[in-house]
Amino acid sequence: MLFTLLGIRYDKTQTLFRGAANAPPILRKAFPKMETFVNGIDLSEHFIKDLGDITPKNRRELISKSLDAFSSIKGFPVILGGEHSVS
Repeated sequence: MLFTLLGIRYDKTQTLFRGAANAPPILRKAFPKMETFVNGIDLSEHFIKDLGDITPKNRRELISKSLDAFSSIKGFPVILGGEHSVS
């Protein structure tokens, strides 16, 4: 299976503590320390592309930029970071 990675740095609607927007670079930093071998497949060999991060200013931009980023890819999209509204 092929995977495509996109970081979404968004935490505009969090009410108590902000910081979810910082998750994508923190998670990428941890990748080398993570186990990538699952069910006989080394997942690190199958990440076809890292699309980098988007930093939307509002929900409309969140949807628009996410759709633009994923519209041209083939593979399973993996989203990093952001608050729960991102999912």
